[in-house]
Amino acid sequence: MKSVKALSVGLVLGPVLYNIFILDFPISNNVTVATYADDIAYLPLSKDSLVAKKRILSSQNGVLRAIVDAPWFTKSNETHEYLNMPTLYEIQRHRGIMNRLMRHPKPTCS
Repeated sequence: MKSVKALSVGLVLGPVLYNIFILDFPISNNVTVATYADDIAYLPLSKDSLVAKKRILSSQNGVLRAIVDAPWFTKSNETHEYLNMPTLYEIQRHRGIMNRLMRHPKPTCS
């Protein structure tokens, strides 16, 4: 059996590597990025829900472009398709359809 060498859990190097990775994240003045362990939350600074969605989507696109090192002229939908990642609007549309199906009165539809 082939032995595999890797970093063990709990080393001092882990937090250092994590901080180096996080420092490269794109930031925006309109969205606060909260990180904890391996989770990232985008908190838009707007009371209008449509503006908030646009700001979150813009931040998501910036992060995805940084991940794939896409040039500035790459369209956002191309990046999402390349990574096979749904947009915020696609996720919301899917949840709306699923909620309507779950509330349907006929059990064969749910």
